[in-house]
Amino acid sequence: MRLGILPTGYIYPKEQRAVRDLLRRRLSLVRMASAQLIGVQSQLWRSTGIRISSDTLRRQDFKIPLEESHTRQAVESGLAVYQAIQRGD
Repeated sequence: MRLGILPTGYIYPKEQRAVRDLLRRRLSLVRMASAQLIGVQSQLWRSTGIRISSDTLRRQDFKIPLEESHTRQAVESGLAVYQAIQRGD
């Protein structure tokens, strides 16, 4: 403290703490959704060699270009988790 190298903390007023907590939760959900999309992209790239953009994956009419059932199920699961996070389920 005497050296002044530690950052000082900030204690939010009681009225703003709920908003802060909601923003922290939203940040967590955004990170989780991004991780799901990246995981699905990686799975598809490893399995098919095709790079698919996240915009394409987000479309409701996206068709998974896989024949193998285990990999297809993993991709469908990842997309279902992403969509559930987006809907707020």
